[in-house]
Amino acid sequence: MSAHKDIAIPPTIASMVDARERAVLALRKVYDAIEHAQAECAHIARHAFPAEVAGRLSLPEAIKEVDRRAWREAFTLGGFDRIWDAEARRKFNDSLSYSVPEFNDANLRATLLEYLPQQDLMFKRGAVTLLRRLSGNYKSNADSGFKLGPRSVVGGWSAPSFGRGFQVSYYRQDEVRDLLRIVAVLSGLEFHPGEALAAVNRAWAEKQPYEAFGLRLVAFRNQNVHVYLDQTLLDRINTLIADYYGDRAVGEAA
Repeated sequence: MSAHKDIAIPPTIASMVDARERAVLALRKVYDAIEHAQAECAHIARHAFPAEVAGRLSLPEAIKEVDRRAWREAFTLGGFDRIWDAEARRKFNDSLSYSVPEFNDANLRATLLEYLPQQDLMFKRGAVTLLRRLSGNYKSNADSGFKLGPRSVVGGWSAPSFGRGFQVSYYRQDEVRDLLRIVAVLSGLEFHPGEALAAVNRAWAEKQPYEAFGLRLVAFRNQNVHVYLDQTLLDRINTLIADYYGDRAVGEAA
């Protein structure tokens, strides 16, 4: 049996393929109707057809936009938001800006066949990239192992809020969100990016630490954030780092 056939597409995503086909069929009918209306309006006057309707996307562009949005939604529903770090998400979105495969069953299976075997590695690689920054040795050799300590200081993660407290810096939202994602995955929890970031902002706005699932984030006026990890979470994180580097020696705790 073909490997493409062995991949089970989640029912919700499978239903999107059928919906996409119906949407494209409806779009073709709409565009045919518009072209017919334009032809009839030409018998009234040269510019009788409303410009607001005429200034639309072409049919191929409209179909590509439907496909683009379908791919983004499918990867969210497929759980890739739990796996990808900000850089991986950015590359995926950028790829859809210039090349959009048709959102169909065959392309879904081919794409899942490409990405599914890499899930574990992709998650670990993105996590290690961020955790290396927390450890303070993020500029060191990428092949060198390291170990995280119970407390880290990260610059530039906080900014003044509209009130008297703080908020996550606009320029560091992706990094903070990635840390929250890593903690959620390692704790076996659902991860909702917007809700997670909003919870941090609510706590910091009141000048309170954000605390959840063994993670404690304390914001300071100098834009530094102190990151505290309880022993259970710290062990999980250092196990992830060690797994990623395999037989390579893991350094001392920061």
